[in-house]
Amino acid sequence: MSTEIMPGTETNRVAWADILKGLGILAVVWGHAGSKTSFYMFWFHMPLFFFISGYLYRFRPHQTWYSYVRKKARHLLVPYLFYLVLITLVMIGVTIWKEQSVAQFFAENWQALILGGSLLAGVYATFWFVTCLFFVQIAFDYLNRKVSSGLLKACVIVGCLLLSYWESRYHQKVFIPWNLDVGLYAIFFYALGYLLKNKGVLEKSNFRNIAFGISLALALGFLYLYTHHILDYGLDMKHRQYYYFGSNILYYLNMNVDLLLIGRSLGATPLGYYQNARSLTDEIRGRIAMPLQRVLFPAFSALQNDQKRLQTSVMRAGRLLAAIIIPVGVGLSAIAQDLVPVLYGPQWLAMIPLLSMFGISGAIRGATAISSSLFNAMNQVPLAFKYNTIGTLLTASAIIVTLPYGIEAVTLAVMLSNLYALVTFRIGLGLIGLHTRHMLDILGYPTLAATGMWIAVILIRTWTKEWINDAIILLLLHIFLGATFYISALLITSINYYKDVIIFIKSQTQLRK
Repeated sequence: MSTEIMPGTETNRVAWADILKGLGILAVVWGHAGSKTSFYMFWFHMPLFFFISGYLYRFRPHQTWYSYVRKKARHLLVPYLFYLVLITLVMIGVTIWKEQSVAQFFAENWQALILGGSLLAGVYATFWFVTCLFFVQIAFDYLNRKVSSGLLKACVIVGCLLLSYWESRYHQKVFIPWNLDVGLYAIFFYALGYLLKNKGVLEKSNFRNIAFGISLALALGFLYLYTHHILDYGLDMKHRQYYYFGSNILYYLNMNVDLLLIGRSLGATPLGYYQNARSLTDEIRGRIAMPLQRVLFPAFSALQNDQKRLQTSVMRAGRLLAAIIIPVGVGLSAIAQDLVPVLYGPQWLAMIPLLSMFGISGAIRGATAISSSLFNAMNQVPLAFKYNTIGTLLTASAIIVTLPYGIEAVTLAVMLSNLYALVTFRIGLGLIGLHTRHMLDILGYPTLAATGMWIAVILIRTWTKEWINDAIILLLLHIFLGATFYISALLITSINYYKDVIIFIKSQTQLRK
């Protein structure tokens, strides 16, 4: 990876590239030092080397591609083989000196010596970079010769990047000799370096200072997001592990995209109504469903090899969660007209229909929350990421379409888009061999009982508000009557919930002992 550019007969070293190479080498040493911060070095040191290589690449159209390949083979593969043989001879000497078997040494290392790449470890560990760089350089040169359109080149490079992510997520155990497949990922940084060189972005010191400032801001931003568990980010190019963004940042986007769109399009007042209504239902869901998720994940993981017990455990946990959170959400919808004046005052009455819809939405999302634990316990995080991405896009699209019709239409669209949670819940159950009838068994009876409760409260209000003037007493009365109706209806329709509660109480009593 030369840092010389030769326009005409002059030879000019790129000083900042030399400095970056030195920093990159220090980062490699730091990354393998085993400290608590070593992990962060992997974020950038190898992409940095490919970026610099791309920046220093010079396209020579008068030279044939085969000539370029021979040249790069002399510069990279010949030294690679020479030092591989030299170090192997030294290791053989050490093996003999230790009075160990040379045959055993070759039996343990012959695959790594021939196939290279991620198989190389110990004193050979860094050799993978050389063969990967060779592949990237000849592939990029070939692309430059065969494709003249800049847009088409960009599509090819982005396609390689996406293909590398696909391999990393779904075919992690696939092995390609010499880490040639890592070149699909590395060529993006190589092309980025070449692009910035061609555009002259880094030729002027003021542009370099701006680029440095942006890079520093991005680095600090990434550190903040990562340490606050908003961003799931990591990189190990040698072992084809590229896990950018992931579910945490997707969850963050899913939870905030509606606020961003509403605040920008409808203004502060509708956003205030929307945010207060949503935060109340999110608080209820967070207090019940989220703690249960943290408990269920290790429990489900421990049972993943015993499908029968796992199915029983999931059914019982699902029924309990649904029996608790569905009536809370639906009940909140039913008493929204009583609750808003008491909690927020008469100036917030416009929030009533929003809270009523968010109560239903919270019931749906909360009752299906164990699907996340199922995906994690069954090692299906990439699958969960895919379905969560679809859900986020669905919600964002629903909001954008309904923004012209006002905040109530947006809230209705969000509530309807949350029905998608039933899809991910069904898929999560399918991972452990459960079917649609099991989903109906979990959600059906609480939904029927809660629907009856909602109708009962609405009907009761038509005459209780005529003879009770105190808003707080009216609220408490509706809560009591609604809860009584729900519990009675649930126990009448299915005795399983009573049994689940008894089993749960006994298990908690045993744990405390």
